[in-house]
Amino acid sequence: MIRAAILALVAAILAAADPLAATPLRWPAGRLSLADATQRLEVGGNRVWLADGVDDRIEAELPAVDGAWWDGVAAVCAAYGLRPDEGDAAEERLDGQGIPVPLGHGTLVLSSGHAPELRTAGSLAVALEA
Repeated sequence: MIRAAILALVAAILAAADPLAATPLRWPAGRLSLADATQRLEVGGNRVWLADGVDDRIEAELPAVDGAWWDGVAAVCAAYGLRPDEGDAAEERLDGQGIPVPLGHGTLVLSSGHAPELRTAGSLAVALEA
């Protein structure tokens, strides 16, 4: 139920905010090195770095993507066993009580580790972990 509420909130924000338009991304399926896969994510000026210890020479079968930039990030994370950096806790809060939520910003850093379930909605992504 909480997951559905988060996704509904993300969808509502996207519907009201044109400046948050997602970078479109499209590529065919195929076997690629991680270096080549991250190059595909760098369209439109998006920056992607690999954390120390992540070997960009590893290869994997990358599925086809036809969607937004975060759809590509989710595909790369799943194919190569990576996870996005959690970002910093936000200082701003919506009306009401709550806890700070980690927000990604700037350069995307991909680290080794279990890839969380990434749900995408346009230019936003939500990482869901058990």
